[in-house]
Amino acid sequence: SSIKYQMTNTDTLLEEVEAMAQYNVSEGFARMQARLRQKKQRRLYSIGSGIAALAAAVMLFLWLPIGMISVTNPNNATLVHNLPDGSQVELNKEATLKYARHFEKNRSVTLKGEAFFDVKRNEQSPFVIKAGHSQVKVLGTSFNVYHNPANDRVEVLVKTGTVLLSYEDSYALELNAEEFGIAQDATLKMLPQQDPNYMAWKEHELHYDNSPLSYVAQTLEEAYHCKIHFSHDSLRQQGISTTFYHLSIDEIMTSISLTLDLKIEKEGEVYTISN
Repeated sequence: SSIKYQMTNTDTLLEEVEAMAQYNVSEGFARMQARLRQKKQRRLYSIGSGIAALAAAVMLFLWLPIGMISVTNPNNATLVHNLPDGSQVELNKEATLKYARHFEKNRSVTLKGEAFFDVKRNEQSPFVIKAGHSQVKVLGTSFNVYHNPANDRVEVLVKTGTVLLSYEDSYALELNAEEFGIAQDATLKMLPQQDPNYMAWKEHELHYDNSPLSYVAQTLEEAYHCKIHFSHDSLRQQGISTTFYHLSIDEIMTSISLTLDLKIEKEGEVYTISN
């Protein structure tokens, strides 16, 4: 609106010049000089600021990707997002997904954070996930992808089907159902995934078999995005065997308190465990 205002002032001034041309030239020139002296400073500032605003707008336009869609989950609860091709993505907290509006022509997305993908099969159009320097490529399957931008580490856990994991232009690592792969520092590795609670952020099912409370606290923090403190380090080694199915974090903490006869205090999203 500021640019439009400055242009309107300039047009008005030009109209006045044309009108003065119909009268005595000397008189018109004198009036023009007086007009310019009175408005010189204001006009220079206005035109300068207008040009600056226009330049900023042009730069912003050049830097913004055209036709891109960005989805971010700011909440503790997972966010389900449906893609135009019928695929579904479940975003963990603070995860961001980006893709082009004309997605069906090129099934490619960019991911930061963690998400679970249930990809609709299309053999003519592979589904590609770009995460840092790594890439995940599938035709149609379900799998979990975790990308940590801080160290550019990508983890992939396949639930069904086959997934190809690659790092830049290196060879691709083929992962099948229940297999776990890591891409980092130009290296691809397939490792056994033995943590029963790796997907707890999505499923909210947690299994513990004489597990120390330090591990319990770690998995609960990752699954429920809370903080758990211990009043004494000795409490970290206390073991517990139990399973939690789709319970809230408050219900879980109450159960731990009653099972192990511990005191648990809550302040905001922070829990403190003590004797």
